[in-house]
Amino acid sequence: MIVFFGGFLGSGRKSIARRYAARYGFHYYDIDNERLHRFVRDKKGRTKERPVAARGDKALMQLYEKVAARLPLLVKMHQGVVIDHAFHRDAPRKYLFAEARKLSNDVALVWIQSEEQYVLKRLQLLEKRKMIRSVADALRGRALTKKYFQLFRPAPAVFKRAGYRREELAELRTLIQKQVSQESIGDKEVLKS
Repeated sequence: MIVFFGGFLGSGRKSIARRYAARYGFHYYDIDNERLHRFVRDKKGRTKERPVAARGDKALMQLYEKVAARLPLLVKMHQGVVIDHAFHRDAPRKYLFAEARKLSNDVALVWIQSEEQYVLKRLQLLEKRKMIRSVADALRGRALTKKYFQLFRPAPAVFKRAGYRREELAELRTLIQKQVSQESIGDKEVLKS
C-alpha cells in the first residue's frame, strides 16, 4: 500500500504522516530528503554544490522522478509506504501517482486540511523549534503554494484537523481503507490518469 498525504505548509501533514506510518508499521519516506542540487561559484571562484527547493513543474517533475525511482524497492521491502508533500501541481503529481499505481493497487491520497488558527499555532511552534526561519516566511510560502495550487479532479479524501486528537489516526485509517476499497470513485481516477 502507498499512502500519499497532501496539504499546505502548517497543516500538520508531515507530523500526521509520520505518526500514521509509525502506528501502522509503514515506512515513512521523507521527500524533503530528496533535494535537487545546483552548482554555484563562491566569491573565490570555487564551485560548490547547493541544495535547492523544487519550484515549478519542471523541478517538481525531477523531484518526483527521483521518488518514483526509489518506490519499487520501498514497496518490496515494506508492507506500506507513506509519502507527504504539498502535491499542489497537477502534472507532476499525476506522474507520481501513476508510477505508484504501477507498483500497487492499494494507493490512497488524503488531503490534510487544518483550521487557520491551528496552522498559526503550529508555525509558531516550528519557529520556536528552529524548524522554520520565521512564521512570516512560512505564511508567505503557504500563500504562494495556495496561489499556484491546481485542483484535484476528482477531489481526494479530505481529513480535517483541529489540532492533535488521540483518535485521529484510527479515523484516518478508516478513511484510507474506505478510499482504497472503493474502486470507481475518489482518487482512483486521479491515480490512474
